[in-house]
Amino acid sequence: MKRPNRVFVVDDEKLAREGISLALRKDYRVEAFSSAEAAIESMLSNPPGMVLLDVGLPGMDGIQALEKIKQMYPYLPVIMITALEDVNTVAAAMKLGAHDYIVKPLQIDALLKTMRNAFDSISKSIHAA
Repeated sequence: MKRPNRVFVVDDEKLAREGISLALRKDYRVEAFSSAEAAIESMLSNPPGMVLLDVGLPGMDGIQALEKIKQMYPYLPVIMITALEDVNTVAAAMKLGAHDYIVKPLQIDALLKTMRNAFDSISKSIHAA
């Protein structure tokens, strides 16, 4: 199965959003959003192949967004990104179905590897179902 070519980057920090998007554009079509609400609205008509989701978003935070995304698209790989590593938040994200949880500043090579692993894992789950 092919890896997804569309990735949503959801982060309210403009520099982080633009930096991640720029780094991924070589391998993916990236759509960037500053809010979970905007990303979810866009997903309704055209879901991406993967979501990189910041935890500390204004309005609907990343954990709330993850829960909503997983209700809509249970197999959609979501990787949480955050500036702060909090054990309770990590546990909540993993329980809700996040594939992984990465702390900023992101190392692009590690992010790309995590993305490949997430998609491969989801592909195996879909084929096993």
